[in-house]
Amino acid sequence: MDAWLEQFEARRSTRAAEASEVAVAGVILAVKVGIAPQVAINYYDAKHRLIAYYEERENASAANKPLPEIPDDLTDPNLLALVEETVRAILHPSSLAAWQQIRDPGAAVPLTWPDLFDLVEYLIGRASGVPTDGPSASADGPASTDTSSTDESSSTVAVSPV
Repeated sequence: MDAWLEQFEARRSTRAAEASEVAVAGVILAVKVGIAPQVAINYYDAKHRLIAYYEERENASAANKPLPEIPDDLTDPNLLALVEETVRAILHPSSLAAWQQIRDPGAAVPLTWPDLFDLVEYLIGRASGVPTDGPSASADGPASTDTSSTDESSSTVAVSPV
């Protein structure tokens, strides 16, 4: 095996053993470091199609047209199965029982659909190495300078009359 492939395989085997931890509802979950792109693609494809469906439904309702049928793969049971499949692909196997504890519908504060969607997107970000925090705070507007544009410039600009 050549040197590049050896390094490639070493990175992959190291990544397989790594995990980062997150606390959700007071329960620690181990998140895999690195996931197959298809995991995120499947989830985001369904999410975007669900958003498009609800927009189409809203437009049809506003126009007093018949409401579209929801595609079978976007029904609640199928979306829940996709969420489960996505989370199971992201979590380290040692955390699957803890995930079931968090997902327990009898929990004091059960996860809602928005909770599930937000959590899945956070976990995808953690596992894929995409930042999961919001943008950093920045100052409002440009920084002030000590000189204004009316002060003499160090260079001359020729302006031709129109």
